[in-house]
Amino acid sequence: MPTIQEFYGNNKPILCGAEYLTWEEILNKDDEWFNGCHNFVQFLYPLNKPSEYNPNAPILVKEDIPFVKPYLLTNTIRFLAFLNTQNMIVFNHNHLRITRMLECYSLVYDNNYSIAGLLKIGYQYLNDDKDGNFDRNTLKYWLDATLYGWPI
Repeated sequence: MPTIQEFYGNNKPILCGAEYLTWEEILNKDDEWFNGCHNFVQFLYPLNKPSEYNPNAPILVKEDIPFVKPYLLTNTIRFLAFLNTQNMIVFNHNHLRITRMLECYSLVYDNNYSIAGLLKIGYQYLNDDKDGNFDRNTLKYWLDATLYGWPI
């Protein structure tokens, strides 16, 4: 599996499902693919800890930040476009992906970016939840993600 710097800096493909894809090829996949493939999100939003779900996921180190930072906004525009096609009221794996995204922003930028993202996403899903089915515990996970950071 390529490193974060190889993926972003050298456009080296990663294994996504059954195919090797570059960053650009991942972002050009359709929403059905985004929903069904589960290992690409660790490269779009790397963290400084191992993934509980993907043992091959990269681990972000501070030296990777200059390689990740220029791509985060584009990653997020595509990811949010995908989320807007999903049922986000009922808890599913996409809520975990949002947690990862917020944690990544806390590491790459600072907590203010994460908090702004939390407010936008949380408000949208609470506003869309006309029947009161949105799991309020999800907001706690997202808030915790905005406070995530590098160990001291």
